[in-house]
Amino acid sequence: MPESETTNAAESTSEDSSPTRRRLVIVGAGQTGRALARALSDSWDIVVLDSDEERLARLQRELPEREVRVFTKDGTSLLNLKEAGLDGAEWLAAVTNKDEVNAEACRVASSIPDAPMTIALVRRPEHEEWFKSAGTELVSRPQAVAGLIKNRIERAYQVASGVGLGAGEILEIPVLRSSPAVDARVQDLRARRWLVAAIYRQDSYVVPHGHVVIREGDRLLLTGEPEILPYIADYLREGVARFPLQFGVRTVVYAQTEQTATYWDEVAYVVDSTRSRATRALTPKAAPAPQLELARGKMETQTLNATDSFLTVVRRDLPGLDCGLLILPKEDPGFWARIGVSRPAFAEVLDALACPMLLAAGSQPYRRILLPVLDPDASVLAAELAIDLSRQLSVEIAAVMVAPPTFIVGQEAVDDQKEALKTVMEVGSLYHIKIEQIVREGNPAKEIANFAGDGDLLVISHRAGQKTSFFNPDTALQIITRCPCSVLALSHHERVHGAS
Repeated sequence: MPESETTNAAESTSEDSSPTRRRLVIVGAGQTGRALARALSDSWDIVVLDSDEERLARLQRELPEREVRVFTKDGTSLLNLKEAGLDGAEWLAAVTNKDEVNAEACRVASSIPDAPMTIALVRRPEHEEWFKSAGTELVSRPQAVAGLIKNRIERAYQVASGVGLGAGEILEIPVLRSSPAVDARVQDLRARRWLVAAIYRQDSYVVPHGHVVIREGDRLLLTGEPEILPYIADYLREGVARFPLQFGVRTVVYAQTEQTATYWDEVAYVVDSTRSRATRALTPKAAPAPQLELARGKMETQTLNATDSFLTVVRRDLPGLDCGLLILPKEDPGFWARIGVSRPAFAEVLDALACPMLLAAGSQPYRRILLPVLDPDASVLAAELAIDLSRQLSVEIAAVMVAPPTFIVGQEAVDDQKEALKTVMEVGSLYHIKIEQIVREGNPAKEIANFAGDGDLLVISHRAGQKTSFFNPDTALQIITRCPCSVLALSHHERVHGAS
């Protein structure tokens, strides 16, 4: 018989048990609970509570090689749930054979700060009202079974859970009131590595063309890469922040020479404050391996060949690393780059990246995000990044528009900037984020550099491949090079994925 808490694995120090694994608390070790643990225990941190010792013992016999923690405790007790690891869990699934127990477990779990999402098995439709106050997702056993049989009989195919690879590349989610997707067009989601494959609105099917507006209560069928799709689903479902997982699961850190403790402190701050799932440091063979303590797992290390340029490494190695964020030390780009005659060294790397790049200058902990407003398309991309980071870091955003004199750039260019500022504010409203407006006149690079201070993080989108010269400088690059604070930059290419 299991004791009050046991673990299937002899040791809990394996890579799979690292803090980067998402945690699921299951209340009920019956057939459904055991099947759910079996399906997810290879990639999730699974905790199961049940007052029946024999059910838990059977679960352990069925999964002898899986690390599943079990508790012989009542899953409707907040004290028991907390002891089992409710704090920090992403989901609680109540799957006992009693609707009353499932409803109470979900209610209790939803009562804590930063509560996990809850899902429950419901046997009797008249009990569904019990779960609404907790915002619990419901799975009706009669309806689920009937749906499977109906699809087999009428259409000869299965629902999404049995289609494709079965690896989690197809998900269906409800759009809740708090979702940033409410009243947004499909093309406004700017999908990367995933797509909205279908929209179900009440009893009708809506083809997800780019101009289609998503409504509260819609059900979205998503398809994409299994590594990131659950996080995108969380984001679209209720607004859970996703950075940097929409770009990749790993934060990659580059240190060509031995770096200061401040640099590594900023690396740790960013990794531990965002949803990055893994971290890897790239260092030349001659450089010492970094020693860094992370709350979210361990830092992997990889040495580079002395003959490889960093641009070669970016183009050759980063796609295979599934890089979602590249971190470099922010260094002096030189006089000619500062005045706009030449491009700084990091510009070629930025152009080659499909993910953001952080130039770390030791600005952590960030207290404010500065969002320079340039042209509309680039500013919207930067605004989406800034909003996502604002949610995770709990910092304010200030949109800064510096309009050059009209006799230099022309009235049309200034009007475009004003339109870009209006669009950024609309994006903030769409995500229910308040953005401060700061409007000035003068040289954008000089004014924004003077405005930036300690604790600021500049978030900017740069148009890839743009030429620069003394008389026609690349404004975004000049802002990046002159600002004393850390900068998060993303290259903007002409084609936007997901737009129609």
